[in-house]
Amino acid sequence: MRSSTVLIVDDDEVGRKLLEGLLAREDYTVVAAQDGREALDLAARVSPDVVLLDVVMPEVDGFEVCRQLRSNPSLREIPIILLTALDSRGARLRGLAAGADEFLTKPVDPVELRTRVRTITGLNRFRRLCDERARFEAAVAHSPVSIALTDSEGRILHANHAFQNLIGVLPERILDCFPTPAAKSLANQLNRSAALRASAPPLATSLLISRVPEASAEVTVVQLPSSDGALFEFMLRDTTDQRQLELQLFRLQQIDLLGQLASGVVHDVNNLLMSVIGNAEMLESDGGGPVQERAKVIRQSAQQGATLLRRILMFGREENQPMTPIQLSCLLREAATTVGKLVGKAITLDIDSPACLPAIRGDGGEIHQVIMNLCLNARDAMPAGGSILCSARAVSLTEAAARGISPDAAAGEFVAISVRDTGPGISAEVRRHLFDPFFTTKRREVATGLGLATVLRVMRHHRGFVGVETKVGEGACFTCYFPVAEAGVAAA
Repeated sequence: MRSSTVLIVDDDEVGRKLLEGLLAREDYTVVAAQDGREALDLAARVSPDVVLLDVVMPEVDGFEVCRQLRSNPSLREIPIILLTALDSRGARLRGLAAGADEFLTKPVDPVELRTRVRTITGLNRFRRLCDERARFEAAVAHSPVSIALTDSEGRILHANHAFQNLIGVLPERILDCFPTPAAKSLANQLNRSAALRASAPPLATSLLISRVPEASAEVTVVQLPSSDGALFEFMLRDTTDQRQLELQLFRLQQIDLLGQLASGVVHDVNNLLMSVIGNAEMLESDGGGPVQERAKVIRQSAQQGATLLRRILMFGREENQPMTPIQLSCLLREAATTVGKLVGKAITLDIDSPACLPAIRGDGGEIHQVIMNLCLNARDAMPAGGSILCSARAVSLTEAAARGISPDAAAGEFVAISVRDTGPGISAEVRRHLFDPFFTTKRREVATGLGLATVLRVMRHHRGFVGVETKVGEGACFTCYFPVAEAGVAAA
């Protein structure tokens, strides 16, 4: 910490030298000015800890210097001691009005001078330290970075608002916020920092305790100077959103890779399936009895394989099929007829759709695939049996209603197709990943994890969105909202 600076202002050279001599034995940095104007210039440059100011000076007297110092925002807190031979009550009142803090009467008593200067400079340094501490505390409190101060054992001494908003209820030790491997690494860094007074390197880790689901952070530990033992600053930069974006990018890369693989093999495999289907149709038409039945099964299986290839290819192709006017009530009934043959006898399938709905513009094959995916998912959710209700209706959504359905939703006129089941419902954890490519709760050998990802892609292609209503133990309902076509568009 630098020594205190004392500014002496006196037009009498003998008086200045006397004051300098009286303070020479103390640990002060002394600067001197011979008139008021020089004093104001020096004060602005050196920001002294105290000013010893003579009152009687030509041109700019001590009272005026005092007033100008108090009017300057950067100098107004400097303590001022007026040195004056004037011992009248009026002079002292005038000095107080100008902003003086203390008075010393000339001739100055050396002991009193040194005592007053020592006391005032000490108080001024303490005030400055308090101001610096207040600024530091404000900077920490309002920082968007999560900051906590701890001792060498990791006990939390102070945490700012961002840290409390990220963590929630604070544990006694900050290391309890992290998984065991990260906690051990940070503990080792604390011990090493305590010994070497070095800052710990950043550490990327997930958080065990957090208000944010699946939170992660980059942790930096810095040792701070402290007079009463080791003090450490933990800075947590919330990387949860960044990590989620990285995961999304990884999934997109997976989709891109799948598209490349699909485009490389789908043509050849499709040719093989067309050969199988063609030969099966010939057997159906020429054969009879068991041969005809088996040929039918071969043809249907090959057609299902072609449908699966088409689903995979949807992720790889860069151009979508052209949109045409479609009547969804008809398409829903056609798809439900196909689904009815696949759900089994333990599940009842009902359809609730008016004969005529507003037309939409879309790809009939893609929409058929959406209905099939949702219905088959509902079937798989009820291995012991249950019921599926497929319904279609025209709906009008306000902005408030749309926001409650999906982040992709918007206000407007829609035709909604719903698939509701009486299965076990969907937990909050699973619901967060429902539409992620390759995510599935089924066995990997029987599921691709592309069904709902396909549904989401198709809906976005149709400028629509998907809503999910579910409660554990009370089934689930997926609703797809298709924008109504412009007036005058006739459905096929």
